[in-house]
Amino acid sequence: MTQVLKTHRIYPIFGRTILLSFMILLTLTSVISLQMQEAYAVPPTFTAVTGDSAAGNSAATNQVIVTFSEVVNATNTNTAASWGVAGFNVQSVTNILSADCPGGAGGTATMTITLTTAMAADAIPRVTYNSGGGADPVISNCSLDEDMVDAIFDDPTDGLSPTVSAAATTSPTTIVLTMTEPMTENVNDPGDFTIGGVATNPTVTASVVAGTSITLTTSAAIVNSDTPTVTYDGAANDIEDASNNDLADFADQAVANNALVTSGSKGCVGDCSPPTLGVDEQFTRVVENGFTYNGNQINVERYFTPYPLITVDVGKQNTAVFKIYDDSGPDNIRHFDFAFGLDEGQVMGTSNAMIVWDKSHDGTETVTLVDPNNALENVKVLTSEGKCKADSTTNGCLIISVSHTFRESLDFDIVGTNVWDYSHNAWQNFYNHGIHIEGESLNPPDEYVGYCHTLLCNSIKGKLVHLIETGKNTAVDEQGNTWTFDNTWIQDYVSKGKIEDPMTSQGYDRDHVKFNTIKQEQELVASSLFEKYYKTSVSDEPDFAEIDDIKFYELPDTIDKKFDPVLLAKMHKEDIRAQKYLEEMFAKMYPGKVFAE
Repeated sequence: MTQVLKTHRIYPIFGRTILLSFMILLTLTSVISLQMQEAYAVPPTFTAVTGDSAAGNSAATNQVIVTFSEVVNATNTNTAASWGVAGFNVQSVTNILSADCPGGAGGTATMTITLTTAMAADAIPRVTYNSGGGADPVISNCSLDEDMVDAIFDDPTDGLSPTVSAAATTSPTTIVLTMTEPMTENVNDPGDFTIGGVATNPTVTASVVAGTSITLTTSAAIVNSDTPTVTYDGAANDIEDASNNDLADFADQAVANNALVTSGSKGCVGDCSPPTLGVDEQFTRVVENGFTYNGNQINVERYFTPYPLITVDVGKQNTAVFKIYDDSGPDNIRHFDFAFGLDEGQVMGTSNAMIVWDKSHDGTETVTLVDPNNALENVKVLTSEGKCKADSTTNGCLIISVSHTFRESLDFDIVGTNVWDYSHNAWQNFYNHGIHIEGESLNPPDEYVGYCHTLLCNSIKGKLVHLIETGKNTAVDEQGNTWTFDNTWIQDYVSKGKIEDPMTSQGYDRDHVKFNTIKQEQELVASSLFEKYYKTSVSDEPDFAEIDDIKFYELPDTIDKKFDPVLLAKMHKEDIRAQKYLEEMFAKMYPGKVFAE
């Protein structure tokens, strides 16, 4: 190719005119086309992914899939001798199709390397290609037959799905799955897990993913006689590893059952002793001053502990300290309840003011309040390990310090504690007379709104009633009516009575509300006067039988009006007149209408 550049005239510069004439002849030969061809002659490369799928989520732990940058062929369909995987021996590779490759009808885009041993789920061993300068099969692209460069390598992407390496119970309601690599959770659904081999057929209520562990919480306890298994059937993207490979589904994964053996009525094998704040099963004291409230210490007994009544004020801070011993050590204690306001015979679970402390298998401590009436505030629980007795040489007790403030008084004074250990060996203690709270409530009075529908509702029956509590079972409405709570709110009955009119100048008449009282007073006055004058005028009681001049009056015979003939005749006459009047009236109102008799 030849190109001629024409002469150019250079115009005056700085007052002078210079004329340069030149001819440049450039000859461009086929070198340009060769350079263009070489620009496209790029050797093929490859990338690798562990497993048998370039998309990941593979269970093939002894395979690596290689993807070439373009379609390739080879001097030998079996190129195993040219490949290496760090730390592993190559067993075989899939053949590279090379028939008619230069013409575009053959060639291979991917190849699978099979190893003699399995890789770890998170392994990414380096994959290397080296033909040894052509001594081993050579791979080239199909487009220009350009050879792949020796010693080229790639650190593969993790394409293997994580699996379970072990499973074991860590408490009666906890199973921990150990994974082959660290996990992350995208969508964590406890319903993906199924528990088998347990007599109570529990379900999984929670699953927590943390590092290489998945912790399952069951709805019922697993006992020593069970042979638990776990099955996982998860949806895509639920639980994954760091490379977004889904946890592989598995079925009937065996679980090591660490539940302790019990032997029923014949005794117990293993940890069967509950924690104690005082004495053990043989009534041997193992803890001194197991309960302290605001500095008042007491030795806790086996069941009931007499405790002098302690009075505290609403709004003042209080501190209770408990020392708890367990034969498996302080770290074995898992649960503690401190309940207030119990009545005699009332169980712990019905307390409306209770502080609950729990410790999970991984050591996480949580505090929960059972306080529907907002009787407690500023609750703080601290734990440590300390001596059970003054002469103890080791810290064998769990020390639980509970700071709290009462916002209002409680109905009763007995307090109770409930504690259990890792094996759910539990014990309760009650302390009476207990703790009495005094002072005005810091809570606003409770309010209730409803409809009154009883016979005692008077003028507000069927209307919306707003009650404001004035006592533990009393309230007042907006009209000033008082109410009493007895399973439901009932308006107090108030007798209407008679209206008391003021006394006139003539005194009270017989319709006045006080007439009956005045009458009784007058009867007493009359009786008193009679007694006075009778005793002064007659010394001895008279003999009425000797008095023969007593007169009496005979009343004329009377006739009951309803039997009076004259009255009955008048009534009959009026009845006929009324009947005739009604007939005439109906005839005018309904002319022509016949009424059936």
